[in-house]
Amino acid sequence: MSIDVESLDAYTKRYDRAFRSSWWRRGSTPWRGDWRAGNEAELINERRSVRQSAARSDELVHFLEEQKLRDGFFADLDRPGPLPKATIAVHKTVPLPKLHRFLRTRSGSMLNLRLMGQEKGSNAPWEKARDEALDNFVATRAGIPFAGFVALDIAVRGESVQGKDLDTLAHRLLVPVEEKLCVKRGTVVGYRVYTAPGEPEGIQLRILDNSRLQCLDTTLAKSDLNPSRLDRLERWAGRHRRT
Repeated sequence: MSIDVESLDAYTKRYDRAFRSSWWRRGSTPWRGDWRAGNEAELINERRSVRQSAARSDELVHFLEEQKLRDGFFADLDRPGPLPKATIAVHKTVPLPKLHRFLRTRSGSMLNLRLMGQEKGSNAPWEKARDEALDNFVATRAGIPFAGFVALDIAVRGESVQGKDLDTLAHRLLVPVEEKLCVKRGTVVGYRVYTAPGEPEGIQLRILDNSRLQCLDTTLAKSDLNPSRLDRLERWAGRHRRT
């Protein structure tokens, strides 16, 4: 295991630079989903074939349903710290955060949980509500249990955790997610957990294909080694402002 320690300001600047560079880059990025119209058509056809043939296995249907469910991607607001002024201005004009919440809640692997209580004795009610939310998720989603390796993206919005350790929160979600949503323990192989801006208040839990989290790490590293022309121009302007 390797752990890198980085200041909040440095990480968010890297994230924002890499996100902007993805606008002009083709191919797979952590900010773009891989599920396409062709995949959806294949899933529809396989569902129809299973309904029409009692002897036909639905294993491929489950595989495609799971693949679709794990195809979550990151957005500009999926990171800690205050957003840049330009991003805030765009969100005021185009309600992208509301659109992301709607689409993720409707078709992706996302649950909205309430914040953990701060008072004594609040853990048990929170855990009960967490388990009920997970059970409801299982009952309303095809493609579960997850057989492929997944990662958790946990964004805490609203009140500060006030001493409630973020890593502890992640582990209070990891174990029940594996027990209720996965075929076996060890299926969740990575996670991000952070305090984030925006609404609604609460804990946004997203379950993604682990390759998406790996792609994010790789893309952030590449953005430092091979910055875009816009990034190089910004860095040049920043150096000259300081001098």
